[in-house]
Amino acid sequence: MKKFVSIILVFVCILLVSCQKADLPENENTAEYSNLVDSGVQSELKETLLSCGVPQNAVDTFFKDVNEYNETVENITLVQSGYKAFDLSPVTYDEDKLSELWNEKFPVFMGYNCKLTAFFLYKSFIRSNSVASESENEMNMLFTLSPEKAQTHFSKADSDLFDTLYQTPEIKKSMTQKDCVETIKNAWNEYGVTFDESDKIKLITVYTEDDYPEYHLEPVHTGLLFNEDGKLFFLEKLSFVKPYQYLVFENEKDLYNYLKNSFGEDKKFFIVMKNAEVTE
Repeated sequence: MKKFVSIILVFVCILLVSCQKADLPENENTAEYSNLVDSGVQSELKETLLSCGVPQNAVDTFFKDVNEYNETVENITLVQSGYKAFDLSPVTYDEDKLSELWNEKFPVFMGYNCKLTAFFLYKSFIRSNSVASESENEMNMLFTLSPEKAQTHFSKADSDLFDTLYQTPEIKKSMTQKDCVETIKNAWNEYGVTFDESDKIKLITVYTEDDYPEYHLEPVHTGLLFNEDGKLFFLEKLSFVKPYQYLVFENEKDLYNYLKNSFGEDKKFFIVMKNAEVTE
C-alpha cells in the first residue's frame, strides 16, 4: 500500500511540473529565447500584454504582424517551438535569405523594426506636452514608403510622439556617461515626456554615440521588459529584416550584458534606459 501511495505521489509531482509554462529555462544561469512561431508562447505573451494594460486591438494587430513576418520568411532559422538556450551573445540568422524572402513578397514595404514595434505596443503608456520634430526616422520612412501599412498602426499624433520620444540629442566627446544620461533626461523633460509607471511593463531604450551628421546620442535599440513569474521577459524586433525575439533572463544584469554584446561593442557610451531611469 505504501509503495502504491509513493508511486501516486511521484506521478502527481511529474504532472505538476509538466503544467508549468512551456519550455522555460531549467538552468538558472541560462537565458533562452523564442521567435514567437508556436501558438503556446504566443498565448503566454498575449496574456502578459493584456494583463499589463496593452489595448486588445494593439495586441491583435501585433500578432498579425508577427505571423505575417514568420510566414513570409518561411520560419528560416527560427525557433520552431518553445524556447532555445543562448549565451547572451547575438543570435545568428541567415540575413541574406531572410531579406530575399521578405523583399520577394514586399518589394516596397520595409516591415517594422525595434522602435516601431515597441512604440506601437507601448504608446498608450507615454505622454508629452509638446512635439520635437525629427525629419528622418523610421516612422517618417514608413509613412512615406508604405502609407497604407502605417495608417493601420499609427496616427499623426502617434508620429509626433514617436519623434519626441526617439530624439537624437547632440553631445560632446568630452562628456562622461553620466553627462549623457542627463542629456537624454533633459531632452525628454524639455517636451514633457513622461511614462506611466508599472512594475509589470517597462520600455527599454539603448543609446550609443554616433558622429553623423553631428556627434549625438542615437537610440539604437528598444524593446519591452516584463516581470512575470519571478523572471524577466524581453520582447524585441531585432531589425526590419531580422525576426522577433521573446527572451527570458534571470536578472537585469543578464539583460544588460545581452544588450551590450549586441549593440554596445566598440562604443564609448552605452546607455540602457528603463523608462526614464538608467539601468546597468
